Amino acid sequence: MKKIVILLGLLFVTLFSFAQKSQEVEIVVAGDTLRGVLDLPAEKVKQVVFLLPGSGPTDRDGNNPQMKSNAYLQLSEDLQKGGVGVLRIDKRGIGKSTLKNFSERSLRFETFAIDAIKWAEWLSSLGYEVIVAGHSEGSTIGILVCQKVAIKGFVSISGPGRSAGEILQEQIGNQPKEIQEMALPILSKLRSGTQVSDVHPFMMSLFRPSVQPYLISWMSVDPAEEIAKLQIPVLVLQGDRDLQVRVEDAKILANRSKNSKIVILKGINHVLKKTGKDRESNMKSYSDPSHRIDPSVAREMLSWLGSIR
Repeated sequence: MKKIVILLGLLFVTLFSFAQKSQEVEIVVAGDTLRGVLDLPAEKVKQVVFLLPGSGPTDRDGNNPQMKSNAYLQLSEDLQKGGVGVLRIDKRGIGKSTLKNFSERSLRFETFAIDAIKWAEWLSSLGYEVIVAGHSEGSTIGILVCQKVAIKGFVSISGPGRSAGEILQEQIGNQPKEIQEMALPILSKLRSGTQVSDVHPFMMSLFRPSVQPYLISWMSVDPAEEIAKLQIPVLVLQGDRDLQVRVEDAKILANRSKNSKIVILKGINHVLKKTGKDRESNMKSYSDPSHRIDPSVAREMLSWLGSIR
């Protein structure tokens, strides 16, 4: 088996079996090994999409311990059919990027941004035309990557157009009064940069002390302000049945971009699948890998990618 080692400053990369269609890849950032998979069509490709996962413990396939949608895996398959490669990654501490001394308390939003920048630099070093595509929280991270690395274009998929603090404020405001009374005071302090030690057990999943530093750093980033700094072509994709990110968020991103195209995907939800109008069928698709993502997602991406070549 051929082994290629690339040295990029403090970044070490190992790529195994380059001739394979799907290749396990890894980089080392600040002593930690991060892993992913590079999916390539059989024919030689020029463009490779670097797909950044959404929030929480979401892995390279678009799954986490609570759901299995295979959304990213299926999107990669659809893009490969169109002659485009895809790099899918496990975030730091997730999937095959599990770390021996991983500490949630040490994570910051910038941590994931730095990791993504290193991945993008590595992919670019292989000679590919790199397009960054970020899903959900990954959209905001992707915007920051495009500010630091020479990227051909950027795709926001179900990406927020407002700060995380503003979105959380809205989401909590739609909850029952008793939840609002527990959550809103905590959120207010976090938005001001102050950590909270006294958290009700019912709020631990969202506001546990170990995740608060990350939330504070995340809420300080305004994706609308950051996307306005980009000079590259931007595609904004947003499903109109997304329960987590609104169509208005997509419009904010597109309006603040200097060179953007926006596509509203009819009947598509947050995990890129076509569902009914009812919440039950929408949520069911999150854990049903046999329910494939809608072909319109890859179709719109491939059409746009062809236009920026």
